Amino acid sequence: MNIFKNMILQLGKSEYNDKISIVHALTPETLPYLADSFKFCFDNNVLSLGYYYIHEANYNSDYIYKEFEKQIRKICDMYIQMIKLIFINWVNYFNEEES
Repeated sequence: MNIFKNMILQLGKSEYNDKISIVHALTPETLPYLADSFKFCFDNNVLSLGYYYIHEANYNSDYIYKEFEKQIRKICDMYIQMIKLIFINWVNYFNEEES
């Protein structure tokens, strides 16, 4: 895990923070941590993220569908907050330039 965290920290400080994609592998065991993983990346300025299913995993349960929906909603909320912050910073920048 420390290797992943260190790589995210390095990537977030580089010019490639929005060009190299970090793609999370989904299994029933990793699914509950998806939003936390995305948040760690966002908090460290890594902006190109995704996920993919491990085909061998068993996804046939209501719990998995409910957990997936929960995680995706959290991720969407994070994206919305991030976009709001970018927009507010952009507006503030131009307002300061006009003063």
